[in-house]
Amino acid sequence: MKTIFNAFYLLVILCTTLSCSKDDGFNEDPNEQGLTSCPIDSYCAYFYDDNVDFSNVYDANAKGNSRVFWSKLIGSSDRYTKVFLKTPMTGSTFYIDNSAIQKGVVKFDNNCPTCYSAPVNYKVTGGYSKGKKLNSQDASGKDKWLVETKLFYSIEGSDFKDSAFVKQYYYLAPYRGI
Repeated sequence: MKTIFNAFYLLVILCTTLSCSKDDGFNEDPNEQGLTSCPIDSYCAYFYDDNVDFSNVYDANAKGNSRVFWSKLIGSSDRYTKVFLKTPMTGSTFYIDNSAIQKGVVKFDNNCPTCYSAPVNYKVTGGYSKGKKLNSQDASGKDKWLVETKLFYSIEGSDFKDSAFVKQYYYLAPYRGI
């Protein structure tokens, strides 16, 4: 009887262990829930362009072999935040992991030219970005992308650390230039 009980107990533990898995909530395929809203009294833009590249956040539309997504938020006092993502031209989905972000495929700029302060050097320290081309298109017949990005950044030379999250639809830019 004791052997049967031990075998049953072992079977229960084994089944319980094998059926459990860690769910960290991560899914490589972004869904359309929880889109980022634009703050009141702000301007937000979400665009992409094909066959471009960037060397820095102020030259994000140079000719190249990549698709670059960018989001721009302009708030009060002309304070702005820009995020640029460089992705391959091929495929209808992409995923940028933490190591790729640290290698420079994402650029981040947060500045306030009218705040009477010196420019701050932000450094992206990690995060992820994932996107997929949606079957629906905008009114002009151009592709529409859903992109979700979470970035961790710091200010070089300080203990400051923060994060930024953007999840929104991106449309082909109507013209070159940021």
